[in-house]
Amino acid sequence: MENVNRNEDAGVGDDDMAAVLPDDLQNLVLARIPLTTLFKVRAVCKRWNSILFHSPFLRLRAEIRSSLQQDSFFPLLFWRQEEEEEEEDQGFVLPDVDVTRYYWSWMGYDFATEKWQTLKPFSTPLEVNRVVTGSKSLLCLCGADCLLMCNPFTGACKEIPFKENVMHMVVDSETDTYKLIAAASTKRARIYDSATNLWTRSGRPAPNLALSSQTGAFWNGHLYCIAREERSGRYGVVILDVEGARTWSNISFIPKETGENFLEVQVVECGGDIYTIVDKVIDEITLRQKSISIWKLERESLKWALAGTMPEHLRIDLISVGSLGSVAHDSRICIFEKATFKAVACDMCAGLARSWYPLLLNSHKLPNFLGRRTLADIAFEPSLLTSV
Repeated sequence: MENVNRNEDAGVGDDDMAAVLPDDLQNLVLARIPLTTLFKVRAVCKRWNSILFHSPFLRLRAEIRSSLQQDSFFPLLFWRQEEEEEEEDQGFVLPDVDVTRYYWSWMGYDFATEKWQTLKPFSTPLEVNRVVTGSKSLLCLCGADCLLMCNPFTGACKEIPFKENVMHMVVDSETDTYKLIAAASTKRARIYDSATNLWTRSGRPAPNLALSSQTGAFWNGHLYCIAREERSGRYGVVILDVEGARTWSNISFIPKETGENFLEVQVVECGGDIYTIVDKVIDEITLRQKSISIWKLERESLKWALAGTMPEHLRIDLISVGSLGSVAHDSRICIFEKATFKAVACDMCAGLARSWYPLLLNSHKLPNFLGRRTLADIAFEPSLLTSV
């Protein structure tokens, strides 16, 4: 028993690990471990603690993990830390200078384990008040007069001067570049390309359309945005050709049979298809009787087809007025209530919602300071290779 306790206190040393497996086999084993787990096992020995910063290992990991199911977490729950985290929890080496840093904690739903998982805390070199958008392993945060790009698992940050609303971010893993897309009803869209470090102007939608300020959905070089026609009050989707002519399409109206009493309409991309989530009032007196439905955009006709309606026993918890969010990844769509942090997901198959289920969040895992929590419509795929 004494030997066991001594080993638990001292950990497993480098020499002990070398006696068990040679370095190359250790690397092969570690490269297959999910990144969130890999950060937790760094305490086993000094070599494992430092291996995350070695380029050959990162390249090996990228090659192996590309053939495996990628780690993904969505939706995400963020909150600002009142006190600084310990440096060892950050997963990267802070500069040995006297600088102020701002600390964030966060959680993400892991569909592989069907649980909310606490992710590695991260810090930023300047004060930012909210997470705007994200794509793959990068987050875009908003400060007083700039945007801050961040890879929360490496600690790399980049400041981008810009004050306008960013709707979406697209990361190209093959070229290790990304684009930020900002759009508004009365202004030309602006697109930032990290390859050139420049903002360029694009077209503007029709003058009678009011674009939603929510995140858009991107697929195959096009950004899909919710818009409302001011004359008729009807909602639909307009499309910005980001990679081509950079012009906007006409609006594709959501069918009239959905009714006119919309609380909110959102758009997501799921499995290469574009869907809208329609939050509609049934009882205008109490505003508690709602219908939440999903509609698929048919590519050829640009018409909408009903993909599914949330069952009443799940929908009943999502009752707040105009506070729904939505995010999609792979073959799943998640709809959540921003005030209560309740979430419901569905699996999409052949353009239809085949099953619905809640994403249960244990309240004891949440921070006590309620006002600082933010549930974000972002899917996150951790990586140590993506740069900002």
